Amino acid sequence: MDEIGDRCPKGQGDLLRVLDDAMFRPVGSSRTLRADVRVIAATNRDLADMANEGRFREDLLYRLNIVELSIPPLRERTEDIAALVDSFNAQFSARHGKQKKKLSQGFIERLTCRFWPGNVRQLRNLIERLVVTVARRRLVPGMRRRSRRLRRRRACTCCLRWNPAAASPRSKHGLSGRRSHA
Repeated sequence: MDEIGDRCPKGQGDLLRVLDDAMFRPVGSSRTLRADVRVIAATNRDLADMANEGRFREDLLYRLNIVELSIPPLRERTEDIAALVDSFNAQFSARHGKQKKKLSQGFIERLTCRFWPGNVRQLRNLIERLVVTVARRRLVPGMRRRSRRLRRRRACTCCLRWNPAAASPRSKHGLSGRRSHA
């Protein structure tokens, strides 16, 4: 369960009831079913603080908190980026029936310099977008995206964001690589 800390009080109570009783009733059904489940829950919030403030059920916290894993954000573990990119590249190439892209070392280095506020999801979405839309077999920093629909778009050389308004090398997201932004 993703973002368990965002569950409303009713949702927290329902989840606790399923975990305690191992029983639930599907929506629209009159029958109660048994459930033998293990829950892996994720959040970026401090559930103990939320429980102390009354925003998260303390009994649910104790029920969920059997094994706690703390995984740092992607920006704090840049050594994982190359392996993640390779995995996503293979996964999305197969899913979309494309040849696996070759990744230059400069491309990987550029990715490790990013802040990644969207964490692994943001990296995954970027790689899927590149696999689907870039015609080239090799991904390099500062490349231009070529596709029939999006031929006029340009890639920012400093952050790999696509910007349709960047038609000139003088623009903030131009292809020249001479300008970058913070």
